[in-house]
Amino acid sequence: MLTANHKDNNWRGIEIKRGSRLTSLDKLSVETSLSVSKIRTSIKKLISTNEIASKSHSQHTVFTMINYDSYQGDDKQISKPMTSESQTNDKPIATNKKGKNDNNVKEVINHLNNVINSKYKTSTKSHIENISARLNDGHSVNDLKLVIDSKSREWLNTDMAQYLRPSTLFQASKFQGYLLKAKPIVRSQSPKEFSQW
Repeated sequence: MLTANHKDNNWRGIEIKRGSRLTSLDKLSVETSLSVSKIRTSIKKLISTNEIASKSHSQHTVFTMINYDSYQGDDKQISKPMTSESQTNDKPIATNKKGKNDNNVKEVINHLNNVINSKYKTSTKSHIENISARLNDGHSVNDLKLVIDSKSREWLNTDMAQYLRPSTLFQASKFQGYLLKAKPIVRSQSPKEFSQW
């Protein structure tokens, strides 16, 4: 579900609908650290319970989540009157999406700074853009923090520590892989539990 298309797309003449993903068993095996046979078993279970459908092509398969839209939040903002009691602890009230995004960006950068003892600025344009882009992709602040925690455990005190920075951790081409690797539930679940993923 994390890597399904958020909108209809085409790839080499193959239509990939919203809620679908074009991939292969080998690629899923690499991404989840499960064997190909476990992936195959899990997919058969998901198909038998009508959670996904699949359409095979010569070198890949398109998997479609049956009720993809029901798993997605409503993008419409609900307007509620704000009162002086809306928020406590002297935190500023986020009155729009940009204000909320700014607070989320600060929370993520502050978490990175605390974990790796760094001093990245919350006002740096490239940091804001990378983090905001991942949040706009539908990832949560907790997803970003999970990647920070996972990569810091893996890279801190190694030659890779130099890459513990927002431009690497939240890069569009790398983030999804980092997140999938950071989520231990995917690797440790049985096929029955995997069907809930």
